[in-house]
Amino acid sequence: MRPSFVFVGVAAAIVCANAQWTVQFNNKCGHGTPLLLENGKTLSTGEPVNVSSGGVTTSTIAFLQTGHCGDNGENCTVVETTEHTAAIIGPTILSDISVAPPHKFSVPAGFQYHGGGQFCDGLHADCASASCPAAEANCQIIELDPHPPVTLEITFCG
Repeated sequence: MRPSFVFVGVAAAIVCANAQWTVQFNNKCGHGTPLLLENGKTLSTGEPVNVSSGGVTTSTIAFLQTGHCGDNGENCTVVETTEHTAAIIGPTILSDISVAPPHKFSVPAGFQYHGGGQFCDGLHADCASASCPAAEANCQIIELDPHPPVTLEITFCG
């Protein structure tokens, strides 16, 4: 019976640990509006925004709305980001650039992590054409509470 109690304690710690991270945009295209969405809800229209999972998995999508994109970035280059939280090793923030259907290449896009410790700071990926290779980076925040702040900078037409 005692192992069940320990397991419940670990599960609670996993749910309670979370990261605070900021998304900021750099639109060098000269047109369009950067959008950040979470479950269809607009979190940002280009201004920096703080994101917190509250200890649960959270996913966002970012794209440059040029008038040709669907409500969820369909027909456009999309930066997808998911935060998973684990008490043992800390939060993981995984970002990738998608041009696979229903998305497609519309503008060059890239991202870079700033802060977050040695396994995060400086990680980046870019997609400059429709034939870009897999563009992803896995930001693993190893440091325990308080987790160091992380900024995800998303650049369009960089």
